[in-house]
Amino acid sequence: MRQVKIEWVGVFLLVINVMFFSYVAANEIENEGIKGVAYSKDGKVKFQSKKAKFKDGRIEMKNNVKIETEKGLSLDTDFLVWDKKKNLIHTNNTVNLKKDKDLEITGKGFEASTVLKKASLEKNVVVTIKEDKKRRDYVMVTCDGPLEIDYEKGRAVFYNNVKVNQKESQLFSDKATMYFDAKDKKLIKIVAEGNVRIIRGENTSFSQKATYFAQTRRVVLEGSPRLVVFPKESKLPVR
Repeated sequence: MRQVKIEWVGVFLLVINVMFFSYVAANEIENEGIKGVAYSKDGKVKFQSKKAKFKDGRIEMKNNVKIETEKGLSLDTDFLVWDKKKNLIHTNNTVNLKKDKDLEITGKGFEASTVLKKASLEKNVVVTIKEDKKRRDYVMVTCDGPLEIDYEKGRAVFYNNVKVNQKESQLFSDKATMYFDAKDKKLIKIVAEGNVRIIRGENTSFSQKATYFAQTRRVVLEGSPRLVVFPKESKLPVR
């Protein structure tokens, strides 16, 4: 086992080679099996992959790439580029993001700050968040993309063909903004905008804006709301 230390501006990166490394060129190193920790003013990040290449201030990691922050956010993918000059990580491949057991995000085409405070996914986005642990309720949000996440502000914005699935209803819209409490791991509300349609059983409502409040499980419709009610009683309060 051999250990390599590389110091970057603002970041100290410790890389542990579990097999070997070879110099391909003066400014390029290829590695087999790396594991390490990166430190910066924004926090500590653990990372590992089965293969990696160091070149011109970038690390190209591939095969079973894993990144984990000290706040419990983790990322899994097959290929990832770490650009130290821009302090960004990015890939065109599919990624899987998790926060403990309460939040899971998948999508294709990813870019984020090194410690995953802000991130974006280009397409094929699926987000699952637990709403009520006791009742095992969850909310699943999908969209064509992109998805923009600001974890510190507790906000995720979904664009294009948005669909919100719950146990008892479905919501469709052009755009939706999810607000959540990152510290307490709770969904606060979802604000849907543009051609909003909500289906619950045989009842359907239409509006230009709808806000779902997670705590009260209440929906507020705005912008020429229209409700098509069938005889079957709806338990979802709508105003």
